[in-house]
Amino acid sequence: MAYNIQHLDWIKNYRNALFSNEPYFYEKYLNCFNDEIYRKEEKLLELKQTIECHYEVQFNFDNMFLYYPKFKDEGNFSELIF
Repeated sequence: MAYNIQHLDWIKNYRNALFSNEPYFYEKYLNCFNDEIYRKEEKLLELKQTIECHYEVQFNFDNMFLYYPKFKDEGNFSELIF
């Protein structure tokens, strides 16, 4: 999420990314993570659709939008290999 609306031109094509410069959408995004995993997915997809309607764009989501391949639940993030 960013302030400058011109970022929407490239962000809409970036895989699994959302954009907004509206505080309302920031709050909705954060609230998506207050539920169980199946509700997170549903809520994020609903938010995506709402934001798409607001900005009249289509974001590039796939079925891996909640997959975090570099997530670590222990150890140091400095140990990640990119």
